[in-house]
Amino acid sequence: MTFEGTEYAFTLLDLPTILETYKTYNDSDLVKSNDIGQVILVREKSVNLDNGTEYKHGITPPMRDVRNRMFRPTEVLDRDKMKQLAHSLVSISAGSAPEGMEFADVEEEYQGKWVWPYARPGMQSAEEARKPG
Repeated sequence: MTFEGTEYAFTLLDLPTILETYKTYNDSDLVKSNDIGQVILVREKSVNLDNGTEYKHGITPPMRDVRNRMFRPTEVLDRDKMKQLAHSLVSISAGSAPEGMEFADVEEEYQGKWVWPYARPGMQSAEEARKPG
């Protein structure tokens, strides 16, 4: 392809995701107009690309390397570990500790200083913290 005396090469590539385009007639309501699945990539003749048929990036910067980020292989979960986790969640919701652990009831004690949100400089007691101003 030649444009204004300069030769360009072009390639038709598939996009990694379907791009939906919208238009508006009154600046408030959007109407879906197209689904775009391919793009024509125009470049100088000297620039070589790999011979793939899919463009690995999307159209906008957040879609950079979208194929590897969004469509990565899913993890295979261990069935026994999932059963153990489900049993632990059921026991926690029933009020007991998971197997091999225990809940401890610990009361907090005054350590000599008051902590935000009640503390203000110069306070000595909780009653002072409760007073407005």
